[in-house]
Order: sequence, then structure tokens, then C-alpha cells
Amino acid sequence: MAEPSPKELKKWRVLQDAQEHDLKTPLMQRLGHFLALLCNGNERRIAELALCMANQCIAYESDIRRVGHEDFDKPDNVWRRGVDDCDGKARLFVALCRAADVRAELVPGWKPDELNPNELWLSHVSAKVRTGGIWLPVELTLKRAQLGEVGQQVPKEGDGKWLR
Repeated sequence: MAEPSPKELKKWRVLQDAQEHDLKTPLMQRLGHFLALLCNGNERRIAELALCMANQCIAYESDIRRVGHEDFDKPDNVWRRGVDDCDGKARLFVALCRAADVRAELVPGWKPDELNPNELWLSHVSAKVRTGGIWLPVELTLKRAQLGEVGQQVPKEGDGKWLR
């Protein structure tokens, strides 16, 4: 059975550990507080607005294209810059939800390495959020994604492609 490579597992641990620190920045605290007030504490509405902020307000661009290497940037920087890839968008979503007292977590997307099928690589990062007592998947890179949809469920455009 394939296992994550040590390098990829290290990346995932960095992202997992960051979740606790991300929500404590003054900007995330202010935005989370604003979402909680705006939505009157309604978890589902908070999650939907956080999805909108991380998905619609942050343009998708791979780190490789943007800076030439993998870059796990803080949600504050992602928000200010307005562009990032899947992990930046997912970290922003999770930080916004958590700062508004809504449970959310990052979710890894593992795929077999083409050169070594016994190893997995971290090909995608999404999230999940707990509202109404259930966990819902959250896809943050596809523009038409709704709360509760995973990548393949998101409707494609007329040309058969997903809009990012």
C-alpha cells in the first residue's frame, strides 16, 4: 500500500501545524469576528461567506508559476495579495471559520507518485467545515464550488472545463 513520502508528509505536517497559528493573527481575528457578527453566529452562513472570500476573492495561481517554488504563505498575506493556490485558499478559509468559532480543518489530497507508485504526493489541499452537526467538504479552487461539494461534483463550464 502506498504511503506519503517523508518530504510530502513533512509538507502536510507544516500545513496542519499552521492551522492553530493562522487564526490568531489580528487580521484573521477581525475578519472572523466580523463574519460572526454579520451572520449572527449562524455556522452555515459563516462557512458560506468564508468560502466566498477564499474562493471568489482570491484568484487561483500555482505557487510554482507565482514564485517559482512551493510556498506555504500565511492567510493574512494571501488575503492582502489576492492570489494563491489550493493550500493558501484552504488555509484562509479554515482561519476565517475558526476565528468565527466554526470548526474547520484542512484536508489533504494524496495521489500516487508517477515515478514511484509506492509513494504518495500531496497534490491538493481542500478543507472541511462542521455545520449543523455534520462535516461538509469544501473545495476552494473551483469557482462554481458550493459548500458540501467535492471537486468532481462541481459543475463544469460549457467547454467541459472547471473555472478557476
